[in-house]
Amino acid sequence: MSGPKHYAGDAHPLMSRLLTVQELADLLQVPTKTIYTWRYKRSGPPAIPIGRYLRFRPEDVAAWLETRAEPPREVTPRSTRTFRT
Repeated sequence: MSGPKHYAGDAHPLMSRLLTVQELADLLQVPTKTIYTWRYKRSGPPAIPIGRYLRFRPEDVAAWLETRAEPPREVTPRSTRTFRT
């Protein structure tokens, strides 16, 4: 049987720093109520319930944001029409 695994800097890859609801709201520049509403509607980033608190993995938030991103718009040439002044 092998001993415990050691990770660089003693940080387990599954234990990245978790974000609080307030930190996530600050990051996304939305009210905390929006985070709770997204959770109720199941439309926000996945949360980890810890006791009565919610926490969010930064990588889950990043992945969720990628799914929400709009595709880049094509640049169309402006009309050459002149307007009367």
